[in-house]
Amino acid sequence: MKYLFYFVLGVYSVMGLSQVGIGTNTPHKSAVLHLETNNKGLMVPKINLNHSKDLTTISNPLASLLVYNTNDTEIGGKGLYYWTGTQWTFFFNSSNLNSLLGITKFESTQATNTYTVNHFSGETPYSNGSGTTGWTMIDDIDFDIEIDRVDNESVISFTGMLQSNNTEANDFTAGLGIFVDDKLIASKALSVQSSESCSFREFTINGTISDLSIGTHNIKVGVQNRQSYSGGTYSVTYGGNAPDCPNLNSHEGRISTVIFINQPLNF
Repeated sequence: MKYLFYFVLGVYSVMGLSQVGIGTNTPHKSAVLHLETNNKGLMVPKINLNHSKDLTTISNPLASLLVYNTNDTEIGGKGLYYWTGTQWTFFFNSSNLNSLLGITKFESTQATNTYTVNHFSGETPYSNGSGTTGWTMIDDIDFDIEIDRVDNESVISFTGMLQSNNTEANDFTAGLGIFVDDKLIASKALSVQSSESCSFREFTINGTISDLSIGTHNIKVGVQNRQSYSGGTYSVTYGGNAPDCPNLNSHEGRISTVIFINQPLNF
């Protein structure tokens, strides 16, 4: 019984300490646990987390619980994670830098050519998902984007100017289209009314597409003359000045496209 008494007394003695020092006899008063060493480190438990909401591998985790995750398919890859109370969150470091890069990507391009359309196709309604048939495609605006994550949203803006080489008052309508992988995702019809020759108009169209598959996708834009409502023969030029029209230059009317790709991390 004497030995048992001493053992219990020793336990209470340790439990009564306000700080614990390992490698030091003088733990800092601000630390509950003070580790001191010149050639060793602290090893935290290695855990294979299934996902950021994993409550199975460690049941009922307490907020601030720290582990080293060995599952490199997690968003932050292998490394230190802590439990916030609702999810496992990784510590940012150089090894998971690529996980944070590309959350938002920006692409832009500008056409240097002009595109003159001589015929009018009529007032046929546009339908998303249709192809490029009947459109005059802006060949300068034909490029690829890369999608890296399952959840994504792309916002595409298509701007420029159009001008007709009319010599008398004219009214006509035109169409604009944005295509992803040769499928129409956004369209816009606009009306031009003018009592003067060489009428021109600025245009802008925005399109949004979500959850494209991971990989490469092609972006194109197209224009179309829809309907002429006035007499005379004339053409419409997109991206610069129309033939024999001195009131606009090619630089003022250039077509450009801007794309923002948002790819959020699923914490």
